Amino acid sequence: MPSIAENEEHNPSATDTNPTAEDVAITTIDSASEDEGETPLQATADKKTLAKLKKKQDEEFKNKLNHINNPALWDHQDNQYLRKFCNYIESNRQQFPCVTGDNCFDQVVGIRNAQQQLTKGYVKAISGFKDTTFVDHPTLYVLGRTVEHENQTFSGFSDREPPPVLTTHVRLVDGDGNHITGRLSTENASKGKELKRGDIIRLDLFTELTHRINKKSDPMPWLFILKYTPIGYSGIPPVSVEKDPVPCSTTLPQQ
Repeated sequence: MPSIAENEEHNPSATDTNPTAEDVAITTIDSASEDEGETPLQATADKKTLAKLKKKQDEEFKNKLNHINNPALWDHQDNQYLRKFCNYIESNRQQFPCVTGDNCFDQVVGIRNAQQQLTKGYVKAISGFKDTTFVDHPTLYVLGRTVEHENQTFSGFSDREPPPVLTTHVRLVDGDGNHITGRLSTENASKGKELKRGDIIRLDLFTELTHRINKKSDPMPWLFILKYTPIGYSGIPPVSVEKDPVPCSTTLPQQ
């Protein structure tokens, strides 16, 4: 009569019907993995991978920031996304201000003085076609600036397309937070590239006008700036700039 050991040797499947405690434990872990989707070991590995990725990205970003001090690299096509990023932050300082403790050049210093510098009532006076001689040289806050080449029509170029002209437009805010658009003269267009959001400027020589975005739009106040002087800087606007643009009155005020 064969022994139990001999039966197991000739019939290996006999032991499969009696799983050991170790087999049960392995099966339980595998089932848990399928139900939960991830084991603690895998979760730890994922956290380490994310940490390494973040560290690598931080190092790459620091290297990219060094390009700011190298115009040749800054202008490279590969850094376009970095230029867009910096421009977006600079254009939305209310949403992304410097935080206390940052080594940031545009920390708000003397903001009350900036409030006192800006001319109040200026944009509304232009919009209402009222007398603006209460101020000889209005002081305004630069909210934004665009520089581009425009194709314009000139006499003497009827047979061919005239060369594009460099233009600089600025979005300005007065002491009440009202907006007005200005355009620098052709002679100052290149100099206008130095203007940035946060600059406080005094208008020395200018003309007050109105303009329409299209034929159906309301006339808006507008400035043609021949000469200006930067007199200060405030990283965050010293007044609220959330107001809607003020259109010009449709009727002239009575004298």
